[in-house]
Amino acid sequence: NDAFTVGGWVKNSQASSESLGTSVDMTPVGSPTKTATGKLGNGWTFGSGQYVTTSNFGTSFNSAFTMGGWVKSSQAGGSWAPYYFGFGDNTNQHDYSVYSDDSGRWGGEFGYSAEAGYYSTGNSGSPTINTNWHFVMITWNPSDSYYLRYYVDGAQISSSPKPADASTQYNHSNIPFTIGAIRGSITTTGGAGTMDEFSVWSRALSSSEISQLYTDYTNGKTLGGSSISKTQLKAYYNFEQTSGNLLNQASLMPTSSLNLLKFTNTTPEDVVWEVGTTSASIKKGATTIATATGLTDNTSAFH
Repeated sequence: NDAFTVGGWVKNSQASSESLGTSVDMTPVGSPTKTATGKLGNGWTFGSGQYVTTSNFGTSFNSAFTMGGWVKSSQAGGSWAPYYFGFGDNTNQHDYSVYSDDSGRWGGEFGYSAEAGYYSTGNSGSPTINTNWHFVMITWNPSDSYYLRYYVDGAQISSSPKPADASTQYNHSNIPFTIGAIRGSITTTGGAGTMDEFSVWSRALSSSEISQLYTDYTNGKTLGGSSISKTQLKAYYNFEQTSGNLLNQASLMPTSSLNLLKFTNTTPEDVVWEVGTTSASIKKGATTIATATGLTDNTSAFH
């Protein structure tokens, strides 16, 4: 009848097997600041000529993808500002990128050769960039009639129709993914600002998933605590490292909800306490008499 506490350290045994692991850890260039205030915990700040990059995603994006995270721009809109992140190179100009247009609005584009030019998501309806935190995501899906979609703070703000020659595009092989800049020579353009909680997927997240992820983040949850499926998550960068490379933490994401702790009193009333990754409950027999939901795992695996 007395109160008690029971618990201990838990190592998740059901981690995602779809992560690209340490092969897509990102290498810093130009000494970005690694001890900045992030959206959740630590973040990295990128000034002029500073970025992180990796060339090891291989052909993971040939079918579909999603990329993005939290961005706190170093400058408000009104003039040409930096490229914030993207997937592409300067040699062949295969790229998908998020940037500020010459009116200082959020923009997204894709281009697949120097001769073919670029397709923009259409920036006229995009919000003007400011120096607050914003959750920015871009999806590409060749089976979608609007196959490039662009989201700011959980809402789709623009999309690009599928071009007639789309079937000839994007056979990727080791095209760099970069945060803080994009596309070779443009990596020295301006200073992007502070970044946090980036993820890369080999599928196009739905509008509802992106909206839910934004809601979860604004409620203080990291990706590990979000209710959306982690299927085809290739990379997750939480920016908690304060030295060295930016590490991919996607392999630490659980593939399903787990019961991490269970304590049962079989006499005299069959009371059961269960603690999972995002919820806890107390049951008396078959009846749940208390619950706690929306729990966030605060270990380094998820934050």
